[in-house]
Amino acid sequence: MKIVGLLLLVLLVIEGVRLVQLRRSIEGYSVYWQNRAAEPAADNALTYIALGDSVAQGIGATQPEKGYVGLLATAIEEKTGRPVQVINLSVSGARLQDVIDKQLPQLSELPIGDKTIITLDIGANDMKNYDEAVFARQFEMILKNLPPQTIVADVPYFGPDFHRHGGAQARQANQIVEPLLARYNFQRAPAYKFTRQRNGILYYAADFFHPSNRGHQSWFMAFWPLIEQQLEQQS
Repeated sequence: MKIVGLLLLVLLVIEGVRLVQLRRSIEGYSVYWQNRAAEPAADNALTYIALGDSVAQGIGATQPEKGYVGLLATAIEEKTGRPVQVINLSVSGARLQDVIDKQLPQLSELPIGDKTIITLDIGANDMKNYDEAVFARQFEMILKNLPPQTIVADVPYFGPDFHRHGGAQARQANQIVEPLLARYNFQRAPAYKFTRQRNGILYYAADFFHPSNRGHQSWFMAFWPLIEQQLEQQS
């Protein structure tokens, strides 16, 4: 019994350390993306702009480049043989209104061409205090101001309906998201599908909310086929 108790204590300490590291990563990952965006772009570089919340920042992954945005950038480089300039406008903790107030104005100041790749994940932080009418109004406002090639993720899976982060709310929100994306002719990255199919303890970071490296792979799988299709259409 003493050995079991000692093992449990060790596990709790390790989990506590991981949680502290996760929280500290928020500022560090933001600085990483700011520095990466400031790097001079090669003449033949493709531009990838990411909008969204902490998942787009890569929070939960062991390194920012192992988040889904970093994984997508690497895949684009490998697919095209061209360097990729990543401009990550996402912010940890962002909600729909934050995209409207801050990220969309920043996006409007950037040079965007037909070949610019743009992704958005947003809505997860709106689930705890979910208001159907507010969500629908804000989500539609975002879509009205996005470039047409933007690939937009639906709200990810949070577990059963009783999940504290909003299991039922995520399902309800996606009943709004899907028809709005169809109405405005945006491609939908099925984050809900992939995060539900690949749902288990190994897919979550220490806070059991953000995705781990494996969890970010699920997000990558939701976005990549649509980006790959865009790239093939451009060539």
